[in-house]
Amino acid sequence: MLVYRICDKEEVKKIINGISFDDIGNCFTVNSDLNTHQYKSDIRYLHFFKNYDSVFYLNVTNGYYICTYNIPEEILDLYSGIGLYRDRLFFKSLEEVPEYAVPSNEIKSNYLERIDKVTDYIDFEDYVYGNYVDNLITIYHYNQSREKVYKKK
Repeated sequence: MLVYRICDKEEVKKIINGISFDDIGNCFTVNSDLNTHQYKSDIRYLHFFKNYDSVFYLNVTNGYYICTYNIPEEILDLYSGIGLYRDRLFFKSLEEVPEYAVPSNEIKSNYLERIDKVTDYIDFEDYVYGNYVDNLITIYHYNQSREKVYKKK
């Protein structure tokens, strides 16, 4: 199942350099004000959105990347939850957003489908009106060899 994640340059560097996903992600504590995930201590997790449009709850701007993963549903089903985010238009009310918090050690490099570098700020309205594709550059796509698609930009 395709899922989506915003990550920074450091995470992309680790992925490109083939560092194990065990070393990517963060440890979290349970906080019902943020989400419904039940974290275990000393385990690193990566968060993924179920829907592409959900990435726009976060700051999608220059210096960040939108990563698309194809993770088996059997794994995602074990780690599904709801994240609480401010609405994307007025930033006042909280909205429940389907997401996954998967232990990093369960992510395999072949789950990664695509990495798009964000070259300029994209907000939710840009997404709705389709005014965002010029602000993304694909630097990795699974269907191509790594040597040909990793671009230094």
